Amino acid sequence: MSIDRSRNIGVRRSKTARGVIVFAKDTAVEYPPIDENLRLHAAPETSLDGSATNLAGAMRLAVATLPSDSAGRVVVVTDGNENVGDARDEARQLANRGVGIDVVPIRYQSRPRNRG
Repeated sequence: MSIDRSRNIGVRRSKTARGVIVFAKDTAVEYPPIDENLRLHAAPETSLDGSATNLAGAMRLAVATLPSDSAGRVVVVTDGNENVGDARDEARQLANRGVGIDVVPIRYQSRPRNRG
């Protein structure tokens, strides 16, 4: 997977707070929500247990870090492969609370199998 994280995330005049939650089996706040440009590193600085993927836990943590005066929106960048938790159920709960969710899918290029 290759994601260009070296660019700045621009902040509009409306003072939109942005943060980054990283996740695998566990979740962590890589950058708490701030009203400034974020300079993202090429790879997460937080060490995570890559043996599983808990997207639901990441969405819960993201909402927990939202400022109380925010409109509440979460952008999820994922390949959709989870094996811990229930992201669909979590998304329904967040939507019922008025939290908007945008998904940016990660698509992998298929590679031909080695036939030897």
